[in-house]
Amino acid sequence: MVTFNFKICVSDDNYVNKEFTTGSSYQGVLKKDCSIERPVLIIKGLEEILNYNYVEIPQFKRSYFIREKTVLENGYYQITCEVDPLETYKETVLNNLCIIEASENAYFNDYLRHESFVATVKHKTDIITFPAGLNNAGEFILITAGG
Repeated sequence: MVTFNFKICVSDDNYVNKEFTTGSSYQGVLKKDCSIERPVLIIKGLEEILNYNYVEIPQFKRSYFIREKTVLENGYYQITCEVDPLETYKETVLNNLCIIEASENAYFNDYLRHESFVATVKHKTDIITFPAGLNNAGEFILITAGG
């Protein structure tokens, strides 16, 4: 028998440090020949188990999204899960110091170029002549760049 800690996750899948509401622990078995990344659980339990969308399996030291629930005979339920890497490895993720090389965010860092970003550079030069010229006493010339 394996212990499964069921929860209701109220955060998006792509969020680290997910927020959870109520939870319950159940005993059950793993379906024969299932993987650690996508385990299939067989549990005899109450219908309330159908309300949960998240489960932790302490034996595997992983957290999982519940992707499919099937009602079987005699009060058994089959629960198909998929590992949640952000929650499973959140300590490593949160303690990581890095520079983000690519992002889907529209507001990216102009100094970190990536081939997936398309940038257009247009050169525009305005030359303005000084009617009196420049004197030898020292002049300041202002050059600006920007759009």
